Amino acid sequence: MLAAAAGSATLGGRPETTRLTAAPPAAPRATPVRVRLLVPAVWLADGPAPDLFSVGDHVNLRLRGALTGRWPAGAPRAFPDPSAVYEREPSPRRPSPGARVYSGLTVAGVGDARALTAFESRAIDQLSLPAASDGLVDAVIVAAYYGLSVAAWCVPLPA
Repeated sequence: MLAAAAGSATLGGRPETTRLTAAPPAAPRATPVRVRLLVPAVWLADGPAPDLFSVGDHVNLRLRGALTGRWPAGAPRAFPDPSAVYEREPSPRRPSPGARVYSGLTVAGVGDARALTAFESRAIDQLSLPAASDGLVDAVIVAAYYGLSVAAWCVPLPA
C-alpha cells in the first residue's frame, strides 16, 4: 500500500496492496504523501502520562527491523535516511479541555513495549526517553524507504 501511495499524489479510492518489490521513488514529488499513524505506546517518564503525544523522532532499539532478512530481487538494497521523515500535524482528535497533549517527543522503538529487554531498559534510561512503542518504527522505516513523510501520534497504554 505504501508503494502505491508513493506513486500517487492523491489517495482516493482503495490502493492496491503492494509488497516491497518496487524501488523507492527516485526524486521527491511536488505533492508529498504523508502517512498518518496513531500507535499505542507505554509511558515511561515520571509523572502522569499524557493523553496523547506526537512523535518528533525515534531511537530504534530493536535488533531487527522492517528492512532486514530476505530482500526482493531487483529492489535496491539501501536503508533510507529517516532523519527528516517525521512531520508535525495537528492532533488526530480534538483534545478535551484540560487534556495533556505533548508534542515532538523522541520515542524508543522496541520489540515489546510491555516487556522491555535489559538492553532496551538500559538504553531508555541512558537516553531519558519518555515512551516506548513496538508499533512505530517498522512503519516509519518502510514509509521512509518509499520517500513518504510521517505524522505520528501515540496514545499511552493504561498501566
